[in-house]
Amino acid sequence: MMVTREELRSRWNEVKNRLHQNWRELSESELAQFNGTPSQLIGAIQQKTGASWNEVESFLTSAIRDGWSKAAQAGGAAEYYGGEAGKLARESYDHMAGLTADYSRKVASAVRRRPVESLAIAVGVGVAAGALLLLSRRRS
Repeated sequence: MMVTREELRSRWNEVKNRLHQNWRELSESELAQFNGTPSQLIGAIQQKTGASWNEVESFLTSAIRDGWSKAAQAGGAAEYYGGEAGKLARESYDHMAGLTADYSRKVASAVRRRPVESLAIAVGVGVAAGALLLLSRRRS
């Protein structure tokens, strides 16, 4: 089955590079100027290289199909690694949530055991943070 114009356009850069690799007598500028149908391209390559119609058509079909296959492989790999990254992110989130919950319980327990000292520390931290904020605004 012959490649379609749409297939050729969508994979043109890859196909152009493969054509040039296979038939060195095709110049980059000649290939860059092409803007026709697959039949016109096959005819032009046939005239320039002496290759048979079937040979060029088979080469184009292979170049297009291999390109789609590689794109599908890349898409599959991206999907796999995206899934793995998602799993890792969920595991990290769960781990951090556990640590945060544990720390929160420890702070709550300390506040219950020593409420006056906890309040004094909170006030001290608030005053220090306010002083730092005031100093940073004065320097600006």
